[in-house]
Amino acid sequence: MDYDGDGDIDEGMYYEIQHVMDKAYATIQRYARTVLNRPIVYNGDLNPYWFFDNNGNGVADADDTTSYNAFSVRLLKAAYNYQVAKKDPNCFAHNGKYVIELLYDGIEDMNAKLAIPTDLSRMSRDDEGHFNGGSMPFRDWDDSATHTVSASCSKCHSATGLEKYLAGGQVALTVGEPVSNGMLCTTCHTSPPTLIDSPAVTFLSGAIVDLAHDGSNLCLVCHQGRAAKVTVDTAIAAKPAGPFSLTNIHYFPAAATFLGNEVVGGYQFPNKVYSGRQLFPNHGGKFNTCVQCHMSSAVTAEDHAWTMRRHNIAEPVKENCVPCHGQDVSQTFKGFDPEKFDFEQIRPGNIPDYDMDGNTRESLKDEIIGLEDSLEAQIRQYVKTTAGIALLFDGQYFYKDLNNNGILDASETSSSNRYSGNANWLRAAYNLRTSHLEMHGFIHNARYMAEILVDSIQHVGGDIGKYTWR
Repeated sequence: MDYDGDGDIDEGMYYEIQHVMDKAYATIQRYARTVLNRPIVYNGDLNPYWFFDNNGNGVADADDTTSYNAFSVRLLKAAYNYQVAKKDPNCFAHNGKYVIELLYDGIEDMNAKLAIPTDLSRMSRDDEGHFNGGSMPFRDWDDSATHTVSASCSKCHSATGLEKYLAGGQVALTVGEPVSNGMLCTTCHTSPPTLIDSPAVTFLSGAIVDLAHDGSNLCLVCHQGRAAKVTVDTAIAAKPAGPFSLTNIHYFPAAATFLGNEVVGGYQFPNKVYSGRQLFPNHGGKFNTCVQCHMSSAVTAEDHAWTMRRHNIAEPVKENCVPCHGQDVSQTFKGFDPEKFDFEQIRPGNIPDYDMDGNTRESLKDEIIGLEDSLEAQIRQYVKTTAGIALLFDGQYFYKDLNNNGILDASETSSSNRYSGNANWLRAAYNLRTSHLEMHGFIHNARYMAEILVDSIQHVGGDIGKYTWR
């Protein structure tokens, strides 16, 4: 990860931290000079370290010995964090990520008052998703009595659970794993680049998928979701009259989307035909699995130049995509510049007007958002008509609009106010929530996402005649 934003992703963590410290110190001095009009300098050899800069030259001169006592709240916090980093010269080994976060946050806080803020656009506060130890997927269990991730979650939300899950034959873990600071190299590797054994993956539908030829099975395990059509059907069969709470497929079910009808992750309705695995036929066989797209494995096999940048799993390397998708009609900045390329503005030339709003120049993402909006509106109308209840949706849950003001007020977002409905509502709402939680379904399998959204509109009484592509 290029924390300091200098473009060098081969330098060690020590240098990343040193460069971020330099930016933090420069920002501290600029803030003190321009916002407080009281210049400051740091002298690590003289207690209490922070002094008035008498001549304003930015250097700790011999006569700069008057203790600084003009700290604002923002400056005091940033100066303290700078001192934390300064006084632990080996912080790069002890907990470099934490120190980066402290320094970055100090700069960001001071920026709020600076006329010309420090540029953070190329810097990175956090690691990409799998290694972002400061994010909820890894911090959600900090308050547990045993400081462990619960057994039902530890397969994917700990550094050690995945290997144990696979070694145990993909049988659910029964013991929690220690809370971790994100994943480790050994979460997926025995000794890099050798991967841990990852046999074919069994999905909730019973489908067995094997992408072991490039290690993508490891991705399928945790990105298949925690629910599927069979989960919804099981809930309905157990209590046909309802009411039902909303089934949760869980975050980022990319494998379920990518594989479509092959694994039936979305709710598929009878007498409908659904798209299967997204084959990406125009990718020339290079970018059609998780690892090939997100880690450039096919490109690396050709040029034998493995790089850390190609290990940035959260976002594929833009240089691989911009030659074709940089010219998509929906791109704001068309061309071949990876810096201006936007994955969220992809629209291949063969894409129909999925949401039928007449706009064939909008991105695939906007096509899917258009369908999400239409389904949400239809669900709300359906419940209002059949149950007399006004609903609001926050992207994950439906809540009752208690005061009928059309706004999701803070007082309405309690779990006790979440709506539970009949089977038709459950099926349609499940698909809507699935689309919202799979934020990149428009890339992984847009056709499949569009199909389950349109069919859900019909299932709760909507007219789908205009969706001629369906």
